Amino acid sequence: MNKYNDMNMPLYNIEDEEAEALATDKDYEYIKSMYPKMAREIAGYVEEECDKMEYEGSSMFSEYPDKSTVMVMAQNIYNNGNWNRRNDGCRDRDCHDGHKRPVPPPYVPDRRDMDNPFLSLIEVMLCNEINCRRNRYNRRMRRFR
Repeated sequence: MNKYNDMNMPLYNIEDEEAEALATDKDYEYIKSMYPKMAREIAGYVEEECDKMEYEGSSMFSEYPDKSTVMVMAQNIYNNGNWNRRNDGCRDRDCHDGHKRPVPPPYVPDRRDMDNPFLSLIEVMLCNEINCRRNRYNRRMRRFR
């Protein structure tokens, strides 16, 4: 098959672009499968929140996305998740070492606590997911321009 038109310009091949997009998406899913367990759980919430924003005219696809929108999305993820678990899996007073320990009240910082590394992780994962969706959206929109 001739890959050039009459003017010696390469022809646009949509099948090649679709195959490349599929390979990129598959690679991204593979990398996400290597996330630690908690990050995979966060990723599910991040994807749900991004699904709500994936519509034509969404600020997620604007040239310069609004930082405050991203922060509100991250706060929604933080508020909707069940993040008040102890890191060692000990949910009651009987812990794996056999000693009784008092169960401390869960620490749930509010948004003013800017040094919350957990919320920062959510924001980073959210920005990454938004970036991937913007790339996919722009790749698809190029076909129809």
